[in-house]
Amino acid sequence: MVWCWRVLCYTRLQMQSLVLVDDMEIRKKAFSRIDRLLKKLQRMEANLESFFSRDKRLYTEWFELTFRARREQLDLLRGEYRELVEFHNWMHALAEMEDLPLTEAALRIREEIRMYITGSDDDRRNIDNMRSLRDDFVRAQLHENQKTKDRRRAAREEAEMNKARSQTLDPSDIEELEHFSSLSDAEIEEWCADSDVAQMFLGKILRVASFTGDYHLFFRVWDLLHPKVQQQFARDFQRKTGESLEVVLASMREKVEIEDAAEEAFTRDTPAGESSGDEDVQEPRPLTPKVETFKLLYRQLARKLHPDMNSTPDEADWRKNMWLRVQAAYKEENLKEMTKLYHLVLLRSRDWQALRISELHITHEWLSDEISQTNDYLKDLRRQPAWGFSRRKNFAPIEKKIERDLARERKVLEEQVTDLRIHHSFLERMGRESKRRR
Repeated sequence: MVWCWRVLCYTRLQMQSLVLVDDMEIRKKAFSRIDRLLKKLQRMEANLESFFSRDKRLYTEWFELTFRARREQLDLLRGEYRELVEFHNWMHALAEMEDLPLTEAALRIREEIRMYITGSDDDRRNIDNMRSLRDDFVRAQLHENQKTKDRRRAAREEAEMNKARSQTLDPSDIEELEHFSSLSDAEIEEWCADSDVAQMFLGKILRVASFTGDYHLFFRVWDLLHPKVQQQFARDFQRKTGESLEVVLASMREKVEIEDAAEEAFTRDTPAGESSGDEDVQEPRPLTPKVETFKLLYRQLARKLHPDMNSTPDEADWRKNMWLRVQAAYKEENLKEMTKLYHLVLLRSRDWQALRISELHITHEWLSDEISQTNDYLKDLRRQPAWGFSRRKNFAPIEKKIERDLARERKVLEEQVTDLRIHHSFLERMGRESKRRR
C-alpha cells in the first residue's frame, strides 16, 4: 500500500512538472510579439530620458539667458491679465450671488480692492473670506458648465448609437451568424481561408454586433484571421465609413474585455474560499465586483511598484511613472485604467506566469496603445525647439522663431488686457452714473 502511494505521488509530481514545462514553452512563443513591443517601448523611453536629461536642460538654460528681458515683460503682462480676469470673475460671481446688476457689482469690487489696500487687518480678513466664497462659486459654475457639456456630448453619442441601431436586421443574417458562432476555431479558419469570404463575414458580423452590442463573435473571428485579411478589411472600412478601424476596435474591446480582464485578475488573486457576500445567499456572484476588484488591483500594484517595496535601480524610472499613474487612477476610481496598468506592469516586469494566455490579446492591445501614446508624445516633443538642442551648432534660426512666438503671445495678451480694461471701465462708469441718478 505504501509502495502504491509513493508511485502515485511520484506520478503526480512528474505530470505537474510536464505541465509546467509545456506551459512555459507556450508562453515563450505567445510572448514573442509582446517582447518586441516591450523593446520598442523601452527604446522610446530611452529617447525621452535623453531628451529631458540633456536637450531640455540645455535649452532651458539658453532660453532663460537669451530672452530674460522679454520674459520679464511677458510675466508682467500675464500678471496684469490674471488680475483683470480675477476682477471679472469676482464681479460676475457677486452679481449672481446677491442678484445685483453688473454695474453695481463692478463698483463694489473696485471699492473692495481699495479697502483691502488701505483698510485694517480685520478688513482684509473679511475680504479674504468673501473672496474665498466667490472663488468657490466660480469653480462650482465651471464644474457645472463642464458637466452640462459632458451630458450634451453623451446625449449626442447616444442619439447616434440609437440611430445606428434603429436599422432593422435581416433575420437570415442572424440565423447564419448563430450557426457560424457554433463552429470550432479550425472550422472558422477554414471558412475564412478565402479572403473574399472572410471580408463578407466580417462585415456581416460587425453590422449585427453594432445592433446587438455583443462583439464577442467579431473578435473571435478577427483574432483568427491572417494579418493581410485584417489590413484589407481595415482599408475597406476606412474607405466606406471615413473612420479608423483601429479606433473603433479599441472602443469595442473596452466594452467587452476590460471588465472580463479585471474579473479574471480578481478571480486569480482572490484566495480560495474567500467570500465577499452573505454565505446564506445562494445567488451567483456578480460578473464584475467592481469595488472589490478595484481595491485588489490597487493592492497588487502597490506591492509591485511602491518605492518602499521596490528599489531596483535600472527599473526605477518606469516603476516611478507607473506608480504615479496608479495613484491618479485610484483617486479617480478608474477601474479601466487600473486594470490596464495592472497588466502593463506584469508585462514590463516580465511576470509572464501571472498572465493567462487567454489575456494576451487584450494586453497586446493595451501595450500597442501605450506605444502609440508614447509615439504621439515623442512627435509633439520633436516639434519643440528643445528637441536635438544639444547637437545644434547654429542658434540663429531657432532664436528668430522664438522671438516671433514671444511677440505673437505679447500681442494677444495686450489685446486681451485692453478689452478687459475697456469693459470694466465702461461698467464702472455706468454704475457711477446710475448711482448719481438715484
